[in-house]
Amino acid sequence: MSNTNTASEKIMDRVAALLRLAEHPNTPVHEATLALKQANSLITKHAIDEALLRQSQSVTERRAISHMTVVLGGGEFRPYLRTIFEVAAETFRVSVASKFTRTDGQADTEFHMYGANEDVVWLDMLYNMIKLQFLTKLDPTWDASLSYDNNVYNFKVAGFKWAEIDAIAIRNGHERKESTKLVDTIYADSQREYWERRLQFRRDTFIKGDEVREYNGFFHALKAAYVRHAKLIGDDTRVKTQSHQAYRLSFAEAFRTTMTNRLWDMQRENEAQMDTIPGAALALRDVKEDADRAMWADFPNLSPEEVAKRAQAFQDQVAAERKAREDMLAAMSPKERQKFLEDEEAEARKQARKDRAWERKNTRYYTYDQTAMAQGSKAAASVDLTRKAGSAGQSGARKSIG
Repeated sequence: MSNTNTASEKIMDRVAALLRLAEHPNTPVHEATLALKQANSLITKHAIDEALLRQSQSVTERRAISHMTVVLGGGEFRPYLRTIFEVAAETFRVSVASKFTRTDGQADTEFHMYGANEDVVWLDMLYNMIKLQFLTKLDPTWDASLSYDNNVYNFKVAGFKWAEIDAIAIRNGHERKESTKLVDTIYADSQREYWERRLQFRRDTFIKGDEVREYNGFFHALKAAYVRHAKLIGDDTRVKTQSHQAYRLSFAEAFRTTMTNRLWDMQRENEAQMDTIPGAALALRDVKEDADRAMWADFPNLSPEEVAKRAQAFQDQVAAERKAREDMLAAMSPKERQKFLEDEEAEARKQARKDRAWERKNTRYYTYDQTAMAQGSKAAASVDLTRKAGSAGQSGARKSIG
C-alpha cells in the first residue's frame, strides 16, 4: 500500500509541476495550453489506474470512499452555480447529495460529495475556483493596488452604470479633478452655461448619502478610463449597460452555458481516453457505484428504492384525487356540475393571470444584453478547468494531494 501511495504522490507532483508551468505569467500561451492538456490527461490516466487497482483489491484493501462538503453560495446567482456544480460532479464521477443550510443568516445549499479522494478534492477546488472567478466578475471590489483605469474597467464589465462607478470611486477616495478638467476642456463657453445650470439643478435635487449620482457631465473621464484599459488588454467589446440587472443575468446565463459546455467537452475527452484502456470504463463505474452506496448510507431518501416509493406514492395520490373528483361530479345534478366546472375554469384563469403578473414583475429585467453574454462567455472560457491540484500556496488541499 505504501508503494501505491508513493506512486500516487509522484503522479500528483508531476501534475502540480505542469500546472505551475501553465500558470506562470512568463510561459508562452501555446506552452501553457500544452501543459494544461498534459496535466488533464495525466489526471484522467491516474483516475483510471486507481480504479483498475481497486478492482483487484479485496474490500478491506480498498481505499475508503471520500466524503467532503461544499457550500453552494452565490446569492441571487445560486441557480446558475448549481447547474455548473452538478455538471462538474457528473464529469468527475462524484455522487452528490444536497442539504439546505444557512450561511451568514441567508438560506443556502450544502452539497455532500462522495467519490475517489482525488476526484472529490478536485471537484471541491474546481467549484470554489469557478465560483470565485464568477462572483468577482459580477461583484468586484475597488482594489487600491490596481490602476484607476483597471478598477473602472472591472466595474463596467460587471455591468455597473457610470453613475454607480462614479459613486464607488468617490467612496474609495478618488477625486474628480480629471473629470472636472475634462469637462472644462470639452465644452465651449456657449455650452458651459447650460451645463452649469444643469449641475445646479442636480445639486438642488440631489439626495444625500450613497444614492447614485445622475449627473453625466463628469463621466467622460470614466468612459475614457474604461476604453484605455480595454485597449490595453485587447478587449474590443464595448459595454453599454442599459439595465444593471439585465446585464448581470445575461452575463450569468452566458457564463453558465459556456462553462457547462466546456465541462461536457472535458467529459467527452476523458471518455475517449477511457476507451483506449481495456476495462477502464467498468472499473470507473465500480468506483461510482461505491460512491453511490456511501451516499445512500448517509442519505437513504436518495436510494433508488426510496425514490421509487415516493414516485409511486405520488402517482397513487394523483389517481385517488382524480377518482374523488370524478365521483363528486357523478353525484351532482347536470346544473350543479356545469356550475362547478365553470367556477373551476374561472379559478384556473385567475390563477394563470396571477402567475403571468408574477412573472412580469420578477422578470422585468430579464431582457438579454448581448454585450453581457459575450463578456460572460469570455469569462467562462478563461477559467482553468485542469487545476486539479489547485494553485501553489492557495489551498491546503493541494498540498494534501500534490
